[in-house]
Amino acid sequence: MTGKVNKYGLASHKIILDSAGNPVDFIFLEINRAFEAQTGWKKDEIVGKRATEVLSGECWNYLSLINLFGKVALSGKGIKFEQYVSLTNKYFEVNAFSNEYGYFSTILHDITERRLAEDMLQYQLEFEKTVSGVSANFASIPFDRIDEGIDYALQAIGEICAADRSYLFLLDSDGIFMDNTHEWCAEGIKPQINNLQRLSTKLFPWWMERLLRFENIIIENVASMPPEAAQERELLEAQSIQSTVVVPLVYLNRVIGCLGLDYVRKQRTSFKNQIILLEIMSQVVSSAVQRQRIHKELYESEAKYRLLFENAPLGILSFDQAGIINACNDYFVNIAGSSREVLIGKDLLALADRKLAGAVQSTLGGTPVVYEDEYHFTTSGIVRPIRVWFTPLTSTDGRIAGGMGIVEDISKRLRNAKIKEEANSHLEKIIELLPDATFVIDHEGRVIYWNKAIEDMTGVPKVEMIGKGNYEYALPFYGDRRTILIDLALLNGVNYAELEEEYDFFRLEGDTLLSETYAPKAYCGKGAYLWGSASTLRDTTGRVVGAIETIRDITERKRQEKKLEFISLYDQLTGLHNRAFFEREMTRIKSSQEYPITILSADLNGLKIINDTMGHDWGDKLLEACAQVLRNSLRSSDILARLGGDEFVAILPGTSEQAGEDIANRLRANVDRYNLQNPELPLSLSIGLATAKGEGVSLEETLKKSDNFMYREKLYHNINNRNQIINTLLATLAERDYFAEGHAQRLSRICLDMGEKLGLTPRQINNLTLLAQVHDLGKVGIPDRVLYKRGPLTEDEWEIMRLHPEKGYRIALSSPDLPDVAELILKHHERWDGKGYPLGLRGKEIPIECRVLAIVDAFDAMTNERPYSEAISRPEAIKIIKEKAGTQFDPELVEVFLSIVG
Repeated sequence: MTGKVNKYGLASHKIILDSAGNPVDFIFLEINRAFEAQTGWKKDEIVGKRATEVLSGECWNYLSLINLFGKVALSGKGIKFEQYVSLTNKYFEVNAFSNEYGYFSTILHDITERRLAEDMLQYQLEFEKTVSGVSANFASIPFDRIDEGIDYALQAIGEICAADRSYLFLLDSDGIFMDNTHEWCAEGIKPQINNLQRLSTKLFPWWMERLLRFENIIIENVASMPPEAAQERELLEAQSIQSTVVVPLVYLNRVIGCLGLDYVRKQRTSFKNQIILLEIMSQVVSSAVQRQRIHKELYESEAKYRLLFENAPLGILSFDQAGIINACNDYFVNIAGSSREVLIGKDLLALADRKLAGAVQSTLGGTPVVYEDEYHFTTSGIVRPIRVWFTPLTSTDGRIAGGMGIVEDISKRLRNAKIKEEANSHLEKIIELLPDATFVIDHEGRVIYWNKAIEDMTGVPKVEMIGKGNYEYALPFYGDRRTILIDLALLNGVNYAELEEEYDFFRLEGDTLLSETYAPKAYCGKGAYLWGSASTLRDTTGRVVGAIETIRDITERKRQEKKLEFISLYDQLTGLHNRAFFEREMTRIKSSQEYPITILSADLNGLKIINDTMGHDWGDKLLEACAQVLRNSLRSSDILARLGGDEFVAILPGTSEQAGEDIANRLRANVDRYNLQNPELPLSLSIGLATAKGEGVSLEETLKKSDNFMYREKLYHNINNRNQIINTLLATLAERDYFAEGHAQRLSRICLDMGEKLGLTPRQINNLTLLAQVHDLGKVGIPDRVLYKRGPLTEDEWEIMRLHPEKGYRIALSSPDLPDVAELILKHHERWDGKGYPLGLRGKEIPIECRVLAIVDAFDAMTNERPYSEAISRPEAIKIIKEKAGTQFDPELVEVFLSIVG
């Protein structure tokens, strides 16, 4: 008969003093079995030995422990502290006390699960803070500081994931080379960025094949990479990398690079949290990288514009807000008969020709003007007939930053109409080469210019649009003939305030209109968000002669703004609002007039059991189902959020205490209805309510009250909730049972016979027959691909299968009906020779119930068909049982078994 093992590790010690009476060491006098299981030490390895012999090389700071325990043994005053033990990867609460001078005892309490839960909660908070912080940083940072934003993101990712290095690689436009563009390293880690430039992607086919398939690359052990990844392994080993994880950087369904983490000092075995964070961050970083590239292209486009500016077959000059010339091309210098040095800095507003000065003044006021007249150049004395198109230059925020003039010497045009046509052609070419979609209409609304960029945007060739009026140009944008921005620039007396409702953004700057709106028919029906700038065109008398509109596609910018907003305010799994949004709403609503305000707290019961046994995919399904039931139970005006883990909360504005109770009852009814329809994965919610009746009541205190009521209900229903989940898992196991019909009954019958013949106590016999029925409870968490596999399991599959005793142990501890057999479930796969699992017990260290079941279960497995083996005859099975007596099975119990089965 065996007793239940104490869950607390206990050890007794004697302190060793030097000649001065100072503690210098201590001896292990005795330890119990729980101490062995918790620390990984065996009694015969440490009893009688000194701490300096046992603890040396471990994570224990044994010198500090000797001082601490010495004080306890010499003073009799106990101490309590927490300690991490690397040998078993566990956290313990250590209590040390002394009942006799020079001696002391220590009690170890395993607090690993509590510490891991605390660490997970802290990680979730840090996770949300990191995602929100990085997203907000990228949303507000100017494009010329995006590199700083990427460095900030890499540091945040590296620190929260405890990585040694985080990095960003970008592919060139052809995908032939890749460069390590950004890198963050933990303290003491050597940077590698300078060694990872201009790398040919052909050198890393295994790596690139997975990235281009949008797959994540997870390498737990670099030394164990497959042979086909030899080149990649060589590169990683050269950087002393032990583990790494990489996600592709995707933009518009195209891989543009990758984001990754390296672990140099220590190998990692799990990357679930890292993958989730990297996938979210890859979206944010890819958007930022593309934004940077777009601005670079814009810069290059401006360089091309500068080239056009310098080589245009017309004179071009630009001036600032004060009318001072700040740039001009050689053609204008030739027209003026002067030099660039003399012309730059000339004040156009101070010219003697007040007509031209007035044209410049109107332009700076936001009104494009056309000047045409004989002009006397004051810098050279030359008199020439010129035509100048003056137009305002606006900054990205719509402010007038100066103006530009396109100057034409019209001497020949006045003498020859053909020259005039050629000059107009030159002007058209300039508009044609502008990077933004641009078109011009005359004062009657007929199209006179339609450039290449707007052809691409609308799909309408220039030849089909030139000369068209009657709002024809609106069709390829909106699908009908309607007034658009360029028409508004021609009109006078328009009520622009009414137009603001028709546009996402609308503003009037002088004679220039700025707007943002959605055009559903742009790009041949694909649709796009467009930014537009439209201005009137006037001649030198101020008469309106037409209007010009420039259009830019801002669809991607809008998409990224929405994506960043979603990431920062919504929970990625359930789609509900997240903690950050909830806290913002709490601040907002407390100053509203929506009292009384009720807060509903809800906690999903049993999520940890589901995650531990069925896996996190099942846990995620349960969270999603819970979120949907909550949505269906609340009103559209209610504010529902997931705070993290299994916690949900809802703010119910304008809701009295009774109305809140009605909503809570509706939620409970919906949970019951869901459980009737989904018995295989039932929901169990603990609910709490509290109401703030007026502005004088703190919403934060109301939330605390709601949480307290919820926890009170959780404690009240905890046992029943766990039992309901256990029963569901047992039912699930029964439905998935791959054994021959009657397996549990056969085991129970033979176990009962053996128990009676062995003279076991009634309690032992009861536990033995119950163990026969539930010993494989932990297999509910084993994937079907392993459980139902025909043929031998691989080593990785065996690792998964060997987890089921521990899973069953945890489930049984959670059930009020099964705690007596929890330890038996844990040990039912131990062997007589000590080669079993999970504890490696040997001989009579194994409970007798488990030794009996091992023989009966093996016999039944051999004589009945399994997915991985055919049934054999009873004589053959008995022969094998005899052969394994003394190795796998207790030889004395084998004799008893054979006397029963013949």
